[in-house]
Amino acid sequence: MAGIWAAMKTRASKMTMRVSLPLTLLASLALGACSGGLPGKASSVRGKGDSKSAVAGVIASAAADAASEGNTTDALAFQQKLYYADPRNPEYILSYARALRRAGKIDDALLVIRTSAGEKRAREPLKTEAAMVLISAGRYDEAMEFAQGALGKDGKSPAAHQALALAMSGLNKHAEAEEQFRQALKLWPENTDKTPVINNLAMSLAAQGKIAEAKNVMSMATGEALKSPIYQNNRAMLDSLKDHAILRAPVQPATTPTRGGKARPPVMPGRMKPIIE
Repeated sequence: MAGIWAAMKTRASKMTMRVSLPLTLLASLALGACSGGLPGKASSVRGKGDSKSAVAGVIASAAADAASEGNTTDALAFQQKLYYADPRNPEYILSYARALRRAGKIDDALLVIRTSAGEKRAREPLKTEAAMVLISAGRYDEAMEFAQGALGKDGKSPAAHQALALAMSGLNKHAEAEEQFRQALKLWPENTDKTPVINNLAMSLAAQGKIAEAKNVMSMATGEALKSPIYQNNRAMLDSLKDHAILRAPVQPATTPTRGGKARPPVMPGRMKPIIE
């Protein structure tokens, strides 16, 4: 716990104006819990439960902050702590598996999420993340099953539609994938970054030779989305193509797993890449 707390202190020192009084108080609670207890009534059964909840809240906030800054190492460390404290908690399973996937530890992510996501009571987010992990592993048939299961839980989930579309693209089912990407785009929340689904829909269209339509879709991206290296590469590639020039580019995983369980960026010269968050 000392290592986690040290990392939290380091992150807190960088937050300056973003640190609120409630978060500072929670950090104090976390320190008290780490040192063996809280004063007064905190030693009661209820107090212990409250302190654990407070510590979990602090760690979860630190993990979210690290992830938003692109610090996968800290985010993974925080999520690991939460998961180890309560490995049956669906929220911790989901967050830890996602952090592992984004860190390129695909095999570990599968071990964490697969069993729980396969249970009948598992909800859409867990099944969708399991599909995304399997997509990153290149196991598209299994990914389709989990994505379809996710849609069975919530047919209006844009994330589940996109996961199904990515799995279909991996199996070269581009027409079917296009339909699912369009559903995802239609359901995508307003005022959020639509770059991933815009990029991936355009990729699906290009794979069918619909270059002009793909270019129109890619032009929908705005703001920070335009700075994405993957988006810039794909748009430049589209601009060099003519309509009906079928781009044979099956979906590749965001990271390619190695035998050691680690990952490396896929080598994809001359191909469009999906954006997998």
